[in-house]
Amino acid sequence: MGMLINIIEYLEKRKAVEMAGHPLLKSMVSHYEITKKENPKTIILYAINDFYELIFDDAKIFSENTGLPLTTSLHRIPMAGFPADDLIKFQSILTAQGYSQTVIFNPLKTNFQADYDQK
Repeated sequence: MGMLINIIEYLEKRKAVEMAGHPLLKSMVSHYEITKKENPKTIILYAINDFYELIFDDAKIFSENTGLPLTTSLHRIPMAGFPADDLIKFQSILTAQGYSQTVIFNPLKTNFQADYDQK
């Protein structure tokens, strides 16, 4: 049953990538998949204007650990976010739970590189 669930989750993510028409969301989803393969235990935070956004499993983990609501995009991508002023507060919560985080400051870059890492 576990393998079936993984396949279904994978297909749902692939469908979300295909449906994500907005360039920012499409970039975030593509980057998320690449980064998660290399760093599966790292939470990825995307800095977008005055907010930080999380997607997919990272959004679920964030919501479970902080009590902030989990939402979905128009393309059924799980999302969570918070104002930039609360970054230190939420990084402290995630770190206390054993999660490392990477902050991406420009999700529209074509060659993604983390500008800041919090371990």
